[in-house]
Amino acid sequence: EDNYGTLISPLPDNAVFLTYYRNNIIHLFALPGLVMTAIFAHGKLEKNNILQLIAALYPLLQRELFLHLSQDEALAYTAQLIDAFKQTGMLQQKGRYLALPEADSEQFHSSWLLSRCMQETLQRYAVVLTILKRDKSISRNALERESKTVAERLSKLYGMHSPEFYDKNVLSSFISALRDNHWLDAGEDGSLKYSEEASALRKDIMALVWPEIVQHLQQDILQADREAGADEKV
Repeated sequence: EDNYGTLISPLPDNAVFLTYYRNNIIHLFALPGLVMTAIFAHGKLEKNNILQLIAALYPLLQRELFLHLSQDEALAYTAQLIDAFKQTGMLQQKGRYLALPEADSEQFHSSWLLSRCMQETLQRYAVVLTILKRDKSISRNALERESKTVAERLSKLYGMHSPEFYDKNVLSSFISALRDNHWLDAGEDGSLKYSEEASALRKDIMALVWPEIVQHLQQDILQADREAGADEKV
């Protein structure tokens, strides 16, 4: 407590436990969170671009979260969310684009908070897809193992305290969703192959992830692999 008021924060030992409460309700914020994440990442977007993004990500999110809506219902709900955000001032319509409210408004802060709620999920997706981009073809076990290692490192570097960020079962579920939704090609030996579809998905996801995480993945995974390859040639 100081001259400006009282600050409330969880005890360090309780911070991890609180993430379980967050996980019990995050399905409620998944779609509104993705809408805001996209707008914050791109500055402005057309409504159709947002719906296309939701259409790509929703089947993947369904494997991880309690999302009972069908694909068509989810898209209709997203359109309703966008209308509600405009009515409350959390988004503004500027011509054919949807944009953020003024930065000094109360609505901007609410929009910003919503944009954060899906970051760890998107970052986990980015980890898996970046490893696939690096290796091009990899066994499922190796992909799960390497993804867990990289996610654990990110967790330590950036203070992500939620255990599911690097949980092997959560990573495995995402990999299954990628395969079942035809984002990956399968080799005759059972390996998973990076495809043009996976490359397009990775591009969309990397655009949504915070820049410092993108830079870390580019440097620690892709650049390190190129440097290792150069050393082998020498």
